Amino acid sequence: MKTRSLVLALALVALVGMARAEPSGWLGIYSQSLSEPMQTALGVARGVLVTEVVDNSPAAKAGLRTGDVILRVDSQEIYTPEDLSHYVGAHPDKAVRVEFLRQGKAVAADVNLGTRDRQVEFSLSDIPQVASAQVERMRPSIEGLVGDYLDEIRALRDEITSLEREIEKLRKDLKKLEK
Repeated sequence: MKTRSLVLALALVALVGMARAEPSGWLGIYSQSLSEPMQTALGVARGVLVTEVVDNSPAAKAGLRTGDVILRVDSQEIYTPEDLSHYVGAHPDKAVRVEFLRQGKAVAADVNLGTRDRQVEFSLSDIPQVASAQVERMRPSIEGLVGDYLDEIRALRDEITSLEREIEKLRKDLKKLEK
């Protein structure tokens, strides 16, 4: 159980260590999920509605507009704003192909994503997923550290067992002397 606590502690330390600025891909839009009535009206089952395009952003330079519905980025189908954010965020300074609907017509544009530093933040609901990913990333180090402790524990256990045998032998010798 102590090993599990150690692993959890290391994962939480790693999680806290991740709360820092890191490069992230940037498209330069604000978006929202499509409600069921919007999906029905547009004839789509997925996608996100562009609610605003930031001036001079990669999206603006590529010609995206408010009202466009982003369906896919490269081969990644987009269902929610989070899907879009995660995909774009993972590809800073990359050229991507954005497929979208504009006034009911399928359109595609090549977009050179920008980069911006973002502060990595986590909510309590993110901790299990992020901690698990961090533990996997750190597994070799953790296994090495835990392995070192396990080797020490085994050596101590063997030493204790040996001392217990010696004590038992001394007790028997003492009893013989008392007779």
